[in-house]
Amino acid sequence: MDLIKTSLIVAIAITLYYLLLQWPNEPISVVNEPEEINKLSTLNDSKDSLTKNKTNSISIEEPRVTGSVSRVDVGQIYEVGNRDLLLEVEAKSGQIIGSKLINFKKSMGAEESLEILGDVAGNAYLANSGFTTSQGYMEPDFNNKEIRNNADGSVVFYFNGESDGFYHERKMTFQESGFSVVVEDKVISRLDSELTVAPYGVIERNGINETEGGFLNPENFAYLGPVFSTQDDVYEKYSFSDINDSRFDKTSIGGWVALIQHYFLTAWVPDQNSSNDYMGMWGDDSGRFIIGYRGPTIVLGPGEAATTTNTLYVGPKYPADLSEIEENLDLTVDYGFLFWLGKPMYWVLEQGNSIFKSWGMAIIFLT
Repeated sequence: MDLIKTSLIVAIAITLYYLLLQWPNEPISVVNEPEEINKLSTLNDSKDSLTKNKTNSISIEEPRVTGSVSRVDVGQIYEVGNRDLLLEVEAKSGQIIGSKLINFKKSMGAEESLEILGDVAGNAYLANSGFTTSQGYMEPDFNNKEIRNNADGSVVFYFNGESDGFYHERKMTFQESGFSVVVEDKVISRLDSELTVAPYGVIERNGINETEGGFLNPENFAYLGPVFSTQDDVYEKYSFSDINDSRFDKTSIGGWVALIQHYFLTAWVPDQNSSNDYMGMWGDDSGRFIIGYRGPTIVLGPGEAATTTNTLYVGPKYPADLSEIEENLDLTVDYGFLFWLGKPMYWVLEQGNSIFKSWGMAIIFLT
């Protein structure tokens, strides 16, 4: 009987520890400063501009390894978000070059909010969406921002700008809380001839910082890298080293692309009814790994418009929130070989402290 009790205790302890490898940090304190959302600022950094991605569509040269850090150089910045998530949009390129999880802190007792996107820990990490041509990503050159607060607590940010014979609009819709934003990009041609464009969404990162701490550091067990969801495989890890060996390239109706790390992820979820080309590659021009998708091509005549809508998620691995965005997005919470036990336990732990305490009492009873 003692052997059975001991075996159960050991099994529960191992399972709980394994779950901690995927369990998001709880918010330390709540910070709600709406005035930050309306701030417009200017930031100057290095000489290497993020907007110089002059590749053919999203295709680039064969991937290779580099040890250099491609830093972020930006101009005018627009800050958008809700009470949980703050994003920084660079005006010229439209790129999202920074993010803050307002209720998560960098460390215990710290005042600074946790940053995911941006120049963080020596890594340039950003996201963008819009349209691409044979000459590369179209730059919207946003010069105006408007804000609309809705009765349900959601907030909508509107941007517009003109560049290279095109008029650009972007609408970013945040719910009152949460870590996702619905991004709608629109382009109107003012050229005298036809031009072929394609919608896209990308996540870029120049490298990986290795963790320290040996066996006892949970981060050493956590995967950091790209994940793709397609018709062929709803959850396919394709690491940065895989990309260096051979670029990822699949076409699928629906699907999504994500960059996951310990506790957190960034993901683009495009229109689930369209056929998209999912890609992972190294960009020699940008000096970063590029993972993302390109949608069906659209031929724009003079005065014609094209619109694309998708969802960006930047936040913790909350299965319930992720599954609301897309059915399989909660697979980014990887329970490993103990999924049959870990997933039910995860659900129980989410129900509240009372149930959690019941588990604690059960363990005490077994001892």
